[in-house]
Amino acid sequence: MRYFQVLALLASSVAVSTIANAQMAPLSGSTYNFDRNESVGFQCVSKDADTITCYFSKRWVEPQLSNEDAEAERSDLLDQYSDPSELAIRSQAVCNEVAFIESAANNINTEKFEALHEDDAERILSAYRNFCNEPTQNAFAAVIDASLGIEQRTCRMQVGVWDREFKKVDEKTWVHSSYAVTTTNSCNMIKVERLETDIGGMLWSYVERVIPANPNSTTENGQLCSQTHPDSETIYTWDGNRLPINCDYVEFF
Repeated sequence: MRYFQVLALLASSVAVSTIANAQMAPLSGSTYNFDRNESVGFQCVSKDADTITCYFSKRWVEPQLSNEDAEAERSDLLDQYSDPSELAIRSQAVCNEVAFIESAANNINTEKFEALHEDDAERILSAYRNFCNEPTQNAFAAVIDASLGIEQRTCRMQVGVWDREFKKVDEKTWVHSSYAVTTTNSCNMIKVERLETDIGGMLWSYVERVIPANPNSTTENGQLCSQTHPDSETIYTWDGNRLPINCDYVEFF
């Protein structure tokens, strides 16, 4: 029984120490924004009682190709190869690629296809064969649709890193603010970053707020800065660690 009492006492001491330290300043954390499919992690070191330096890592997922961009690219390619002679040249290049693919094991064992699901690889290969045999705009459109369909279901995983110095506001809030001069127009921005806690300093949220420094100034297009760059706030909460993404493939950058 004494053994378990000692363990309980040690655990209690560690918990009290951890809470006390956490209440002094944020040490580390992982936060998430589900609307933006982003996560922000941070680790902080203390400079003095009221100043910390935090090192951030943001990870986000975005579609490789939007529906609008895919439609524009499809239209451009069809316009580019609208001439039958251009289609014939393109078709011959596809025929050569089909011959190379079919000479490989299992028809899809090439660098271009090995990372695809088998049904996607077969769909593209089928479109290639049809265009090789019949170099028409409809057959070429099927090649485009098969390829762009993969890109539309592919997401990019990207990472950004930065560091900030935060000042203590109170026991629950630490703040960093910076002034950014925008070179593309006359709108200047103030960015305020906050680390906030509402449960005793154990878990922290990260907040980004962007404020127009000169809201009544106008851009080159005559719009107010308050309209083109409105006061906005993005909250990354500690509550949750799984982001829903609608992707069949992920590319890392």
